[in-house]
Amino acid sequence: MNTPRVTFVAELERKHPKLPVYFVVPSAKAQALKLRSTGIVEGTVNGNLIGRRSIKKWDAEESSPWFVEFTSPFCKKAGIAVGDKLNVALWSASTALPAELEHALQTSPALQAKWNALTDYARRTSTEHVHAGKSSTTRLRRVAAIMANLT
Repeated sequence: MNTPRVTFVAELERKHPKLPVYFVVPSAKAQALKLRSTGIVEGTVNGNLIGRRSIKKWDAEESSPWFVEFTSPFCKKAGIAVGDKLNVALWSASTALPAELEHALQTSPALQAKWNALTDYARRTSTEHVHAGKSSTTRLRRVAAIMANLT
């Protein structure tokens, strides 16, 4: 299945020095990604991979833009600062469970049932926490903690 990709130019912004930096995603671009609520995207900014990032709607209006936040370490690594123009490419990230989490849930119907009973938000944040682990050891440790919380 082909994942839609969007490209556009945005500006790195910040409303207040104590708040994260972000860029705005035009509503039409978010619609092309088939977004309806907070989701996870991957992409590039000025050729730098951004990893898996949350994309959120600015407000409840139908035509509202969306936004993606960046951390200071990412901005430093990518060589970007507030006010810079960004060449952005985005696509929806895979919603598949990480292999380590999927395997753990398949081994226990009881844990699978408890997982299924979680809210969408709880499942998404848990899944993203596992995805964020850079090594298999870290991902397995995170899966073990999630499974322990389900018991």
